[in-house]
Amino acid sequence: MTEKLNPGGLPATRKKYTPAFKAECMRQVAAGARQSDVARAQGILPALLGRWHTRP
Repeated sequence: MTEKLNPGGLPATRKKYTPAFKAECMRQVAAGARQSDVARAQGILPALLGRWHTRP
């Protein structure tokens, strides 16, 4: 089965992350872990983690 891609070459659907997943990532950053290390370990982009960090 092939995945539909939009013109930019990205998947047509977006991944959704649970509030618990986001909270755990932010807890790790608050505990002193580097954002890039947490993002890599969780399989997400550091920029996404940064957006979660700046939103209340």
